[in-house]
Amino acid sequence: MDKSLKKGDVLDSNFRILEVHPMPEIKACGIYAIHEKTKCEVFHVLNDDEENLFAFTFATAPEDSTGVAHIIEHSVLCGSENYPLKDAFTVLCQGSLQTYLNAWTFPDKTVYPASSVHPVDYFNLMAVYGDCVFHPLLDEWTFMQEGHNLSYKDKKLSISGVVYNEMKGAYSALDEYASQWSTRSVLPDTIYALDSGGDPECIPNLTYEYYKKFYKERYSPSNCKIFLAGNIDTEKQLAFINEKFLSNLEAATVPPPVKSTARRNEAKVMVVSAPAAAESKKCEVFVSWVLPNSINDITPLLVLEEILLGHDGSPLSRALTESHLGEDLSTVCGLENELKELVWTVGLRGVPAKNIDERMRKIENLILDELQRLVKDGIPKKEKESAMFSMETYLREIKRSGGPFSLIWLRRSLRGWLHGAKPWETMLLESTFAKLKEDYANDERYFEKMLTTELINNMHRSLVAVKPDKYFLQKKEKALAQKLKQIEKSLSKEQKQDLMQKNIELERRQNEDDSNEVLKKIPHLSKNELDADVNVINRNIIDAGGIPVVSHKLFTNGITYANLAFPIDVLDTDELIYLSFFASCICDMGLPGIHWADVSGMLALNTASFSAMLYSGKNAFNRPVSVQTPSGVLDLADRDWIIFSIKTLDDKIEESLELVNRIIRHADFSDYKRITELLTEMKNDADAKLISSGSIFAGMRASRNFSRQASLQELWNGITQVEFLYKLFKSDVVELSKKLSGIRDKLILSSGVIINLTRENDSEIFYLFEKYFSDLHCVHTAKEIVLPQQTNKESAEMFYSSAMQVGFAALSCSGSPTASQEAVAEESLCHYLSYGPLWKTIRMKGGAYGVHANMFPIEQSMLFTTFRDPNPEVSLKLMPEILNEVSQSEIDSDNVEKIIIGTYAKLKHIFTPAQSGFFDFSYLLNNITYDDKREKLKKVLDVSSGDLKNAARRIFTNMQSGATVSLAGKSALYSAAKMAGIKIKKLPVG
Repeated sequence: MDKSLKKGDVLDSNFRILEVHPMPEIKACGIYAIHEKTKCEVFHVLNDDEENLFAFTFATAPEDSTGVAHIIEHSVLCGSENYPLKDAFTVLCQGSLQTYLNAWTFPDKTVYPASSVHPVDYFNLMAVYGDCVFHPLLDEWTFMQEGHNLSYKDKKLSISGVVYNEMKGAYSALDEYASQWSTRSVLPDTIYALDSGGDPECIPNLTYEYYKKFYKERYSPSNCKIFLAGNIDTEKQLAFINEKFLSNLEAATVPPPVKSTARRNEAKVMVVSAPAAAESKKCEVFVSWVLPNSINDITPLLVLEEILLGHDGSPLSRALTESHLGEDLSTVCGLENELKELVWTVGLRGVPAKNIDERMRKIENLILDELQRLVKDGIPKKEKESAMFSMETYLREIKRSGGPFSLIWLRRSLRGWLHGAKPWETMLLESTFAKLKEDYANDERYFEKMLTTELINNMHRSLVAVKPDKYFLQKKEKALAQKLKQIEKSLSKEQKQDLMQKNIELERRQNEDDSNEVLKKIPHLSKNELDADVNVINRNIIDAGGIPVVSHKLFTNGITYANLAFPIDVLDTDELIYLSFFASCICDMGLPGIHWADVSGMLALNTASFSAMLYSGKNAFNRPVSVQTPSGVLDLADRDWIIFSIKTLDDKIEESLELVNRIIRHADFSDYKRITELLTEMKNDADAKLISSGSIFAGMRASRNFSRQASLQELWNGITQVEFLYKLFKSDVVELSKKLSGIRDKLILSSGVIINLTRENDSEIFYLFEKYFSDLHCVHTAKEIVLPQQTNKESAEMFYSSAMQVGFAALSCSGSPTASQEAVAEESLCHYLSYGPLWKTIRMKGGAYGVHANMFPIEQSMLFTTFRDPNPEVSLKLMPEILNEVSQSEIDSDNVEKIIIGTYAKLKHIFTPAQSGFFDFSYLLNNITYDDKREKLKKVLDVSSGDLKNAARRIFTNMQSGATVSLAGKSALYSAAKMAGIKIKKLPVG
């Protein structure tokens, strides 16, 4: 740690050190500084982590719902003064070793984070990101592309734009409206009643002039807070920030602070409409509170939330679930802690719309009555203890939230820093947790008193029903069509001509490539600086009474991770489709003579998490399927598994294993009521995912014909599974119960088990696996799985839902053999396509929010998808055209080097200890070696322009026999379906 800096120091970089704050609980030192000239604040979490992170944050409270903050977030990364590219973000993605690169729009702030393990690459990223946020081009063409633009073609006016289409997608889901109104209803007189992301109805009202004005007012260094984390010297970073950005900038007026809501003494009641599938008649009903507690100390509230809602058997969760006033808990339940004020919400989804006013009151009364009962009777001690256990595990665990652990620190610090607190005051939770434990030890009624002050006596609350309206989107589209018609009528002939010319110019600029001279301004590493070294995760296989335990001795900060893997090839073909529900269900059932809620409480008291997943393996290199272990020769490769995962504190491992052993053997599938509840919850979750994450479902559906693994994934998690859930929902629960019991008996008692363990001290617990699982024996000799016959093998499928405003597209085809130079070139080409030709044509020009190309080397298949796409059928036609064009073009050496660097970065994964242990376990199950990975990295470093060109030619050829799937509203697919002679199918949503 840098001990040379101290409070009051003024550095040559014009930074003054405000405070040096030791943070022993995270083994770091916090260095808090301010730039004297511009008043920009910097906070560095200086520690030993080689994965360094920076983030520029601006307070961007909106004044309306035009989405200006969101559109600027997209726009500033579309080129700057020193890096005048059309899209600096995609160029960085192509050719850096970044471990995280993104931008976030929150309701009150905009954040630009990036990280890398390579110091030179780190400063390259910072140089570009800093120039983009402080000196963006923000030309009108970027505004039109990223925000919104009117187009006049074929005598018809239309509107498009990346953010506009993204938010139309977001505004297609009832859950999105629930999320908005959970805060809007209790913060009506604040910025949080607006949508910083943009309401599609309001986005077209944003003018280019206001867009520029908003940037000028919000993006000054005086309104910027820079967060740093990692081991790079603080003074070096401050000097870089001053020299590159701040030395040539001036202080500016800072926007006024976000105001708090006016507290009220009466509850509000409201019913709001939202889009839904035509058949849906189910509402989401919830109660929201603004809490009196400060944002600076949320730890007691996190524990209180865990007490009330932490697991299915928690008091409030159980009361709501067993009331049958709705189907399952609302999607917005919990604590919202990233606004200026704390909002807590609880309620139900799947509430019948009939007599909704009466049902709302019943739900509100149920919630308040249960809270009052808990105060009167006292919260059960075991619920308090399990919540404290959960919090301790949360604080100890080393996690990655899609990027470095320091992203979590960043978000915690901004909670208070943005609103006047010191950054560490909301970042550090262990000290506040220690105080909480002390307060609770001194007062056993601590949480009951919190319930009274925070919720029961707090009248600043709202009772909200989000009610589905099957005509909601139709009315929106009709209103938009009418608005466009009025605009069109108001345009003169000259104005229409000007508009067409503007669109032509926008398209010309979008088609125009960045010059090599401009591209070379983006700094990047040389491939010569990369090596083919791999991080080998040490593996030790121990015999525990005939059961193989694959052990990984890694620092886990006092947490044990264990996986119990059972091969599924003991099942019959017709049982395979039940596995997804079985895996979800078995962990949430009761035991003979013990109610499911009590088992849930036992789990919460002893395990931080217990779940089951389905895993499809592959013998990628056609090696022998058998592996020699101390427990015998085992067939592992090319098999499929159900894997039970346990996470707990080290000193709770025996209690966890004992309980899990009982559950997997004796889960009580005779509880028909519980099975129905879990089936309803799973169906509702699938409905929500279909609307919000349609590209995943489209991708699984398109890929299912190209590998056994993809076929199983679609069966378990895709549209086929959703259709099956609806079928189960109408079936005989008694028969379903028998089926689940039969599957359990086959899997647990007949298939054998292999155990994976990740923990710092492993030897002291091997006897526990022998004690509880040795009678289950080793995994048996592999049997062939016969997959269900696919009833539909169409090469092109179209699915519609009346709840979709924008769509999703997927195209899948075969790829080259695993680990061949051809496959490596195809994987590298996918990286290039995602941030190059596909991005340019389908996202920039077509207005889709996302487009991706992926190679699945183990499955030997390719997948191309679009996300929140206004024209999915057009995108599917463009994909082969783009590949054909790439196959006939030369990729210059500088671009090839960037492609190599970007692909290399994706392959050099950074894992948490838990991920490392499971990653190595997956290598064992698939008979993959670290030499295989090393050889693949070498092949990536050797990829040439010719390899990429040939890969494009192969993919283009394979696309001709590929499969396509599109999801959208019916009207968006109608013309294409008619021309292709395809029948549009209805998505099982409702």
